[in-house]
Amino acid sequence: MTHRALETDTSKWFLHHELVTDPERAEAWHYFANEFLQKHASFNKEQLLNGLAEKLSPHSMQHFGPGSKLNQLIARKIIQVYTAPSGLGDLGLIAKDGDGFKRLRPKMLGPWKTEASLKKSY
Repeated sequence: MTHRALETDTSKWFLHHELVTDPERAEAWHYFANEFLQKHASFNKEQLLNGLAEKLSPHSMQHFGPGSKLNQLIARKIIQVYTAPSGLGDLGLIAKDGDGFKRLRPKMLGPWKTEASLKKSY
C-alpha cells in the first residue's frame, strides 16, 4: 500500500489544526502540541512517553499507564507525522536532533504572517 503525501501546506495546516484544537477528539495530539511542546525545546521519546502516561493514565492505568504499548504507538505516530515530509513534517514544528527531537519555529503560511498570529489561531 502506498501513502499519498499531503500536497499543499494549507492542507497540512488544516489537518494540524483539526488534530490539536479539540482535546475531546484527539487528546494526545492536543496535549503534544499545546502542552508538551510548550515545555520542551528539545525532548526524547522517553520524555514524550512519560508525558503521555501522565496525561492519559487517569482514563485507564491499564491502557495508558507507564510502559503502555498504546502510549508507545501514539508517540511513534506523533513523531512520524510531524517529522515525515509526506505527513506534517514540512510545517517545521519538530525535527530529529541526535537521539531526540527539537522544537522548531513553525513555517508560516497564508493568514499566519507572524508567529503570534499563528499561536493566536491555536
